[in-house]
Amino acid sequence: MEKPMRSSLQNLAVSYECALAIGNSLNLSEMLHEVIHTIVHKTNAHRGIIWVKNKKQELQPVAIAGINIGDVLIQNEKMDFRNVLNQIQKRQQFVLKYKDDKDFLQYCPVLTEKEESVLIVPVTNVAILHLVYASRKIADEPLANLLASLSKKLSVAIEACKAHENIIKEIQVREKTEKELTKKTEQLISSQKKLQGLYGESEQARKSLLSILEDVAQKEEDLKDSESKLNSILSSINDPVFVFDQDDRFILTQNSISEQLYMPPDEFIGKTPSEVMPPHLNKIFSDAFDKIRKLQVAEYDYWLKIKSKTRWFSAKHSPRFIDGKLMGSVAVVRDITERKQTEKMEAAYSDILIICNKTLDLHTIFTEGLDSLMKYTDAQAGAVYLYDLDSKMIVPNVTAGMEKTVVEQDFSPGEGIVGKAAQEQEMIVLASIPKDTIYTIKSGSNHIIPATIISTPMIFKNTLLGVVVTCHNKSIPPDVLIFLKRVIDQYAVAVSNANTFMEVQEMAARLKNQRDELEMRSHELETANQTKSEFLTNMSHELRTPLNSIIGFSYILHDETVGPLSEKQSRYIGNVLVSGKHLLRLINGILDLANVEAGKMELIHED
Repeated sequence: MEKPMRSSLQNLAVSYECALAIGNSLNLSEMLHEVIHTIVHKTNAHRGIIWVKNKKQELQPVAIAGINIGDVLIQNEKMDFRNVLNQIQKRQQFVLKYKDDKDFLQYCPVLTEKEESVLIVPVTNVAILHLVYASRKIADEPLANLLASLSKKLSVAIEACKAHENIIKEIQVREKTEKELTKKTEQLISSQKKLQGLYGESEQARKSLLSILEDVAQKEEDLKDSESKLNSILSSINDPVFVFDQDDRFILTQNSISEQLYMPPDEFIGKTPSEVMPPHLNKIFSDAFDKIRKLQVAEYDYWLKIKSKTRWFSAKHSPRFIDGKLMGSVAVVRDITERKQTEKMEAAYSDILIICNKTLDLHTIFTEGLDSLMKYTDAQAGAVYLYDLDSKMIVPNVTAGMEKTVVEQDFSPGEGIVGKAAQEQEMIVLASIPKDTIYTIKSGSNHIIPATIISTPMIFKNTLLGVVVTCHNKSIPPDVLIFLKRVIDQYAVAVSNANTFMEVQEMAARLKNQRDELEMRSHELETANQTKSEFLTNMSHELRTPLNSIIGFSYILHDETVGPLSEKQSRYIGNVLVSGKHLLRLINGILDLANVEAGKMELIHED
């Protein structure tokens, strides 16, 4: 069977282009569409499909190239192709088949008669990459391994897109809930207006003091009941609700989650936001109340320090009417801290991804990447180590905010927090820092022992590439640790890409040197061959002239022109003639070959 051939440089180009396509959009369909078209185009595939699991954990074709979605669904029903893909995903091993394999049709529905090979690559447990080629010279195991190496990154991108979609849906649901809450609040306020109207009518229409007192007592009771119901409804709402009067003062605060309040609810009552809230919110609330007076709804985000933690909130601030008259406003507030943190982490990851992908120079990647990593993880110092295969040592490459001793010290696997992370290939979080540690944080002219040191190995395809150390002056939450691991996994991909690129450059240089050497040797051989041909031509002429003389004189003796010969002499002369003629034919043949090589052979046409 003819084996496919594909250069490592082509595979590197495919890997680079695919890495750019992956994660280029938070829209799942758009991102996968770009990925499959990039793979199909860059690997010269006949067609390609990306299958992704839906909420029911069923594989569905989401992105296609070179084929209609209708044909995919028809073939799936005929062949139960989804079951085949499920089995491949369980095994987590790619499948590479050629047309002359017995089970080829099991993995490749024939639609155009051009199908020569098929490559199916599982993307962890979330998707399947299905590629069909019209030539068996393209699909091979290196290509399959290359695509398989991208599966984790593609899986993370798919999960990120799904998470993004879920967040958008959750936001829409929350906005809908907010609208409903606002509507209910307005209805309650409207009921309150009606009660007040009835109260006014009863006062104006009172016929006697007793009836007036009875009506007032009844309406007061109704009002209390209404307020009780309002408080009951508000107490069931997890989000904070603030009611303001016409002077922008708090008249009611309600929240069932105390962690979301800046201070106890009672301390808000009768005060304006500028009196109880931090100064940085004055402009936000001032603009909001200006909109309220224009009978507009104000929407704004703000942050507060609550119990030493920064929390983000999104407010929808609406006018409050009684009997058609503006009587204040109502603000429904939602805690969006998690959403803000997610947005911040995704933006940080995107920035670092751009740094890793814009160059193949490791020093640039690590210098800029370490600065960004420290910024987004709130680290005060950091260092990047690379594993030296020759010395089997872990050597510092880039540092920031570290002492000189860090730059000068290498580690062997198992030695120190760096060597331990390298040996165990696991992130190590050290909270109890020894006083003699070399990892300290610069503070003016002093160096402070950090509260937390994190040592994270860079692993690519189970191969140790290096270690990243970060120092922090506080404990690190789990979501930051996950982000840190995710970024350093991307560093590992960047290191692998850079190493591959350097290997390709070295190989190209060696090939050029070999080609130059071959050209020089070829020139030397050509010169030597030309010299040989000229030598043979000249020597053949010099040999043939005396040989013709020998043959001529031998004829004279053989014909007894100069006198009779004995039988023995005649036999000897005959031998000389035969040998001379044979030698002359050999010399003529050598001369012809020499003339051909020297380009001196002439063809004469004779009738």
